Amino acid sequence: MSNAQNHLIAGTLLSLILAFIFNNFFNINQGIIVIGVVLGVISSEFPDVDHPKSLPRKIMKGLMPAVILFIFGYLFFTWKIWTKDFVIIGFFISLPILIIYFYEIFIPRHRGSTHKLPGMIAVSLLTVPFTFLFGWNLINFIVLIVFVITGFSTHILLDNL
Repeated sequence: MSNAQNHLIAGTLLSLILAFIFNNFFNINQGIIVIGVVLGVISSEFPDVDHPKSLPRKIMKGLMPAVILFIFGYLFFTWKIWTKDFVIIGFFISLPILIIYFYEIFIPRHRGSTHKLPGMIAVSLLTVPFTFLFGWNLINFIVLIVFVITGFSTHILLDNL
């Protein structure tokens, strides 16, 4: 069994155990628990985003250009860039192309910062926009953070065995 499968199995098992605990002892909304399980499983694989052949890296490589183009397209129209100087328009259009072309350079070496506290904080902070977007309360946010930290920690623990 590959190391990625071990991370996936451990993340799934611990997320399901947490789901059982939160559902039976703390009476947390089942929708939040399902989202928490998904986040726990994803975060158990996330630290390997810096490995060239990992599943998260392959997914990011496919999604990153679309996300960057969407963000810059949104900003182009909301900031009304077309009304600016030609140099600013050219710079604004070239920036996402350069980011897409060179984004591999910004990924740290394997088992670098994505396998340490900064990586855990980064993954945990990904839940913040969803909390505001869906209007979840602080308890739901904490539950989701517990799922993320547990999934991330299982990955780190298995790497150190």
